[in-house]
Amino acid sequence: MGFCPVSEMMQKVMEMFYTQPKTKAEGNEVEGRRKIKGTVVLMKKNVLDFNDIKASFLDRVHELLGKGVSMQLVSAVHQDPADGLRGKLGKVAYLEKWVTTITPLTAGETMFTITFEWDESMGFPGAIIIKNHHHSQLYLKTVTLEDIPGHGRVHFICNSWVYPTHRYKYDRAFFSNKAIKRNRLYILDHHDALMPYLRRINSTSTKTYASRTILFLQDDGTLKPLSIELSLPHPQGDRHGAVSKVFTPAEQGVEGSVWQLAKAYAAVNDSGYHQLVSHWLNTHAVIEPFVIATNRQLSVLHPIYKLLHPHFRDTMNINALARQILINAGGILEITVFPAKYAMEMSSFVYKNWVFTEQALPTDLLKRGVAVPDSSQPHGLRLLIEDYPYAVDGLEIWSAIETWVKEYCAFYYPTDDLIQGDSELQSWWTEICNVGHGDKKDEPWWPEMQTLVDVTQTCTIIIWIASALHAAVNFGQYPYAGYLPNRPSLSRRFMPEPGTPEYAELEKNPDVAYLKTITAQLQTLLGVSLIEILSRHSTDEVYLGQRDTAEWTLDSEPLAAFERFRRKLVEIENKIMDMNNDKRWKNRVGPVEVPYTLLFPNTTDYSREGGLTGRGIPNSISI
Repeated sequence: MGFCPVSEMMQKVMEMFYTQPKTKAEGNEVEGRRKIKGTVVLMKKNVLDFNDIKASFLDRVHELLGKGVSMQLVSAVHQDPADGLRGKLGKVAYLEKWVTTITPLTAGETMFTITFEWDESMGFPGAIIIKNHHHSQLYLKTVTLEDIPGHGRVHFICNSWVYPTHRYKYDRAFFSNKAIKRNRLYILDHHDALMPYLRRINSTSTKTYASRTILFLQDDGTLKPLSIELSLPHPQGDRHGAVSKVFTPAEQGVEGSVWQLAKAYAAVNDSGYHQLVSHWLNTHAVIEPFVIATNRQLSVLHPIYKLLHPHFRDTMNINALARQILINAGGILEITVFPAKYAMEMSSFVYKNWVFTEQALPTDLLKRGVAVPDSSQPHGLRLLIEDYPYAVDGLEIWSAIETWVKEYCAFYYPTDDLIQGDSELQSWWTEICNVGHGDKKDEPWWPEMQTLVDVTQTCTIIIWIASALHAAVNFGQYPYAGYLPNRPSLSRRFMPEPGTPEYAELEKNPDVAYLKTITAQLQTLLGVSLIEILSRHSTDEVYLGQRDTAEWTLDSEPLAAFERFRRKLVEIENKIMDMNNDKRWKNRVGPVEVPYTLLFPNTTDYSREGGLTGRGIPNSISI
């Protein structure tokens, strides 16, 4: 299905192919130029207003004066360096025979033809800019391009009003079906999670929004923000929906300062969500029922206890400490993140949608729409963002853990009958489902714990959460978020409105206005100190692929399987270093050239030095 511009935000996304009020056509003649025929289906205003003869007459006058309906192709694959790296634009083309096409005064559609000049430098046209120079609006239904070289027929489903150009600050544009299907658009959506609490959050000293950010996947594999939607609850009640404003990139003047603030509000949302949900909830909190049930139901000699025990080291202690000084009422977290005293309540609200089986990395990537099933790929799926370090490295780690767990469990459970007859294992699983997750005990997604597949899946997810997932969301906090102006954790005032003193200040001294909006100095000191401590590895760290003692079991086959696991992790270490040194993968180092090593296993490190290394997957959640 094609892109339908049904909301202000999505319209702004379209506008981001060209944020200048006036577009410029490409005039260079190149080899490979050809004519592309197209058909445009629309409804004129006199059809929709039944007998608006004046509208029809004035539109024809504008046509005779050379003010018709124009369109331009926008390349989805080639950028124009002279136009801020926006999509390269083709020459302007006009709807043909508007004056001679008689539209009946009854409801109906009118089809027009249009001819575009296309050349090889354009590549695939992912969008069309339309300018309505008529007196009246028109309702654009579809645009179809015939025989695009290498792509065939390209269809745009529009279904939207296009008003005269003087009604718009920016041009109107529409995406093709194929552009959407090529998975170029992504959304960072914090709207639904935050909106139920936003009214209460903004009653505190926090003043913030629920944000959505649209990003475009560029040819070099990087994501470019196209627009940010900032929403507030409707003053007349939630039944009226949200009050939203959409902001698009700008670099100069007050518009550039407004865009900088919009990014700050989005970062505030993301920072708080990361700390409360991605970090605390999805690792520290959710692992607790498994730790408790393992210690209550499995003897220390049970094979599943031996498998999981290293991944629970110090977790309950660190969580107890967090409840005393970090996430407690009035604690450091409430002081330094935007939800303030509603932080834990909001985190609990998000937990209602937690599904155990979706914590498996492949399932998570598929659910979030950044991967698709593909049996020809090594891990059974294909990443839509090829240069996605967390996913690339994570799938390697996930696969290694899964193989190790399967080999280990298969040794002790060669048949499914042994699993079904293991009373300790069944009691363990019953407590996890019915007691540890009493609020979710009737969910259909729980594994039944009847087969080797069930045991392998369950233990792999538990180990993944306790080791790699926690490493990815915790140990990069200071390296990536230690400079608070780049990653503010809260906001203290709303976006300035034109005509207010705050807006005048933004125009005159944008840096001062920015600093008055984001995290205050004392909160910054507390927040940065916190994430620096959290990002440090301890000096007694035991990393994935390591054990406290080499003789943790006397069974030779599990020991051999563990050695294969260790060697696989060393291979992954080498692969990560090679990819970080490969200039093709821009996201692995970023513009400031900080290599992504959060999922570097560090299995080969026995130095026990600890500190702010930015690398290493500890066996357990211990900080």
